[in-house]
Amino acid sequence: METDIKDILIERGSRYGEFKRHAMITMSLKRTVDFYGDQLSDDQREALHMIVHKIGRILNGDPNYVDSWVDIAGYAKLVADRLEKESKEQVQTHAVETGVGGAVGGNTVYSTGTWPMPASPGSFSRTA
Repeated sequence: METDIKDILIERGSRYGEFKRHAMITMSLKRTVDFYGDQLSDDQREALHMIVHKIGRILNGDPNYVDSWVDIAGYAKLVADRLEKESKEQVQTHAVETGVGGAVGGNTVYSTGTWPMPASPGSFSRTA
């Protein structure tokens, strides 16, 4: 088992560089996230921590290792997907609560409010 760990550490070291230097780079970036990230949710903060971990590997090791870049995109997508889902749910909830949205009353609901769709061409009128 010890031989397996040594082999893994050698392989990772050749890919990502010296661990101590990686830790210095990554922790510096994580401290920045934590200092300015009071408004972040847990998943946003964790995604940024994982992203800066990958950035640390890129800066300290092989910048052409595709998996590091794909991982960064993946963590960002996890948060973006959650935010999009919540945004859609808020719009749907607003539509149900107000009776405005989609096919109801001919209005289309956007996250910034409502915009009535004309019943027929030339019959457009804006309502609040």
